[in-house]
Amino acid sequence: MSLRDWGWQSSFAELLSPGLEPARVISQERDHYLVITASGERSAESSGRLLYAAEPPVSGDWVGLRSQMVIDEILPRRTRLSRRQPGKRDEEQVLAANID
Repeated sequence: MSLRDWGWQSSFAELLSPGLEPARVISQERDHYLVITASGERSAESSGRLLYAAEPPVSGDWVGLRSQMVIDEILPRRTRLSRRQPGKRDEEQVLAANID
């Protein structure tokens, strides 16, 4: 399977920072992610900067990977599935992104 089969579009390449490999998050558990890349499924971790971001990567996100399989950026989301954050008032928790 290619990234195109997972929904990759050539316009996404313009959004990706130079030197980063495109990948799609297919599952997550805390700060550990299973991503699909052009070379297949890989395990990845979130960079320290994204670890504490307001919106960390979620399943369905297109991301940019550094060579050490570290998620360094999240491409803009087209769609999102979210809910109210448990235990907190008026905060959103994104559960999945780019659902087609």
